[in-house]
Amino acid sequence: MQHKYQPELIVNARDFHEVEMLILAGADIIEIGHQSFGLRTLGDINLEDINRATSLAHKHGKQIRVLVNAIFNNSRINEVKEYLNALNEIRVDAVVISDPAILTLIKEMQFDIPLHWNPETLGTNTQTLKFWVKRGIERVSVSNELSLESIEKINKELSVPIDIQVQGMTNIFQSKRNLVKNYYNHIDEALKTNSAYYIRQPKEEPGTYPVYEDTNGTHIMSKEDLCMIEYIPAILARSISGLKINGFLQSKENHISNTKIYRTAIDQSLENKVIDTNYFKKLKYLIIKSQDKDRSLGTGFYFKEQIY
Repeated sequence: MQHKYQPELIVNARDFHEVEMLILAGADIIEIGHQSFGLRTLGDINLEDINRATSLAHKHGKQIRVLVNAIFNNSRINEVKEYLNALNEIRVDAVVISDPAILTLIKEMQFDIPLHWNPETLGTNTQTLKFWVKRGIERVSVSNELSLESIEKINKELSVPIDIQVQGMTNIFQSKRNLVKNYYNHIDEALKTNSAYYIRQPKEEPGTYPVYEDTNGTHIMSKEDLCMIEYIPAILARSISGLKINGFLQSKENHISNTKIYRTAIDQSLENKVIDTNYFKKLKYLIIKSQDKDRSLGTGFYFKEQIY
């Protein structure tokens, strides 16, 4: 019997209260974590609140997946084991990983936590993704640098669900080194930890790349926010399983509002109530109204020629 296609709206949350609000806004999967174990977490959520969030999500028929996608050295393996053991007891719905060490640990500990693979930029071809699927990965995120056409081909050749990002800032670079702090040490100036830092490329059209540092090093983000609201019908026509909104550097209000807008777009598309593109243009206008005026919106690489 063929299952009815039902895409899932994936969002990240910075605290328990935001989890509550995102569930009400229509999210299907809420992604949470702590920077000690996950990359680019929206907030640092402790185990107690992960437990509360998981219970709440399950009550509403939703899912919680936890980011454990940092890169770990040997000195932290025991700490990671304790964290995974706690997540297993909580019965979170999935763990998002990138380091193969987590896959190995999960198998050694004989846990049945579903593993989702998200290496940000490395999921660029079918064979790489099949490699991870054969080793027990149950869901994968494809690179933001792929075209929609390439993603469609990958999706047809994989046996597991794939996730793509549809809204928000994307990561373009990470280093385990504290590059900003080291730079200020080099020029013998004090680093202002409460200041925002950006990179601007010379001879490039206006726009800045936000830079920030945390436990996992230095992160450089995209100069524009992804916005695929007008292309939701095209994405759904390709049977993509997961559509993700990244709320990084967005206010709670904007993040929740965008979640509601995408929920509406997905539901209306599936119910065939939308007859023209003007409907989605109106939804995009709602996103533009609350968008940071210094952050432009774009479609990323989805319609660009790819060069590797």
